[in-house]
Amino acid sequence: MTDRIRALMDSVHPRTARQRTAAIAVAILLFSAVSIFSTNGYYYGVSDHSITVPFLKASINPELYPGDYLLAQKAFNYTFFWELLALLVDATGVSIQVLFFLFYLAALYATFLAVYLVAMALFGRVDVAFLSMFFFLFSAPTLGGVKTIDPLLNTRLVATPVLLFALYYFLKERYRTSYFLQGFSFLIHPLSALYTFVMLLAATIPALRTIGFRRFLGCIGIFTLAAAPVLAWRLLYVPDGASFFEIDQEWLALMQVRNSDHAFPFWFNGWLFLRAAIVMGLFFLSWRRPPSFGKHRVVRSATAAVLVMFLLGTLFTELYPTYGVIQLQLFRSFKFLVFLAAIYAANFILAELRENRGLAAQLVAGLIPFGILSTGPSRRARRTSARRRWPSSSWVTWQCAARGPAPPTAWGRSSRWPWRCCSGTSTGWI
Repeated sequence: MTDRIRALMDSVHPRTARQRTAAIAVAILLFSAVSIFSTNGYYYGVSDHSITVPFLKASINPELYPGDYLLAQKAFNYTFFWELLALLVDATGVSIQVLFFLFYLAALYATFLAVYLVAMALFGRVDVAFLSMFFFLFSAPTLGGVKTIDPLLNTRLVATPVLLFALYYFLKERYRTSYFLQGFSFLIHPLSALYTFVMLLAATIPALRTIGFRRFLGCIGIFTLAAAPVLAWRLLYVPDGASFFEIDQEWLALMQVRNSDHAFPFWFNGWLFLRAAIVMGLFFLSWRRPPSFGKHRVVRSATAAVLVMFLLGTLFTELYPTYGVIQLQLFRSFKFLVFLAAIYAANFILAELRENRGLAAQLVAGLIPFGILSTGPSRRARRTSARRRWPSSSWVTWQCAARGPAPPTAWGRSSRWPWRCCSGTSTGWI
């Protein structure tokens, strides 16, 4: 009913509606600019770029880096995004640095826009939507070694707004569009798409009678067709000796060192668990001010799905290690709960302050942003903690050295140890 009234008002005052839309678009652009140039920053040539930039250059010119150990992993990097960028660089002549920045700006803008739309779909209040976007001006670490807003271009950053749009359309009961976007995201970043698919599938099941079984099967068919290229790629190109259930002990030891902050919860920094507990506590507190029953049921089902992924991620990485589950890095699904928690917290804060309850309620509402915005201990403390979690680094170096010297690398210099040959075993689902 509210949507019909708003549509009627927009038809009566089209100029006002256009001005409001333009004002929101400019405001989101300002949020993006503040994030890039002030609060979160932007970086090029660091972190994952040491892998993806050589992949991109090799796609543009296959004669580069012959025999490089790093490029042996390219066939297992299941995304079409870098191939798209390679085509654009080759077709337009735009430098990689400029193209990266343009795509980063577009993805960041789309992320803020998606946060705005999801907040509006849940609570229908512009002030809640803007406060939600404000929270993401301050990127914070989440479980699994990822941030809410990545400061560099990667496939995870590009897939995030697409998946938030999928959530938005799901909340608007446009299920086919939602499942199409989930499948399309598999072409960009399969891991993030998998997390959201599990969350929204869990939200679909309680509403199956309303959606209809035939319509649900159609949604699954749309999802499968959209994701088919990368799913076929994954089936056709599997690393030698890889099995979902069986695991090589040497590979496991390497992953516990190289990938400890991504997939192995017993190795995570304790501060991350503390912050996750604070965020979840604030999230559940905010459930006292839920949206409509149907939309809140979607959020509850998605939350339950993430908690189940946490359980599976602990059970089959630390207690009964399994190759497939380690590769899925299930704790990274927590990032999407942080988005929902921030939106719910924004609504809770404004609702409590708006109703002007007692001083205690206002203090709680005022302290919630500190829980959402807290970023963790100092950088020096994190480095110290990281050094403590790497007791076997010398053993890994020795194992890599036993394989012999590497040829000239994709970084344009000769590397004495083929370190990337070892670490690259986890690059397939970056």
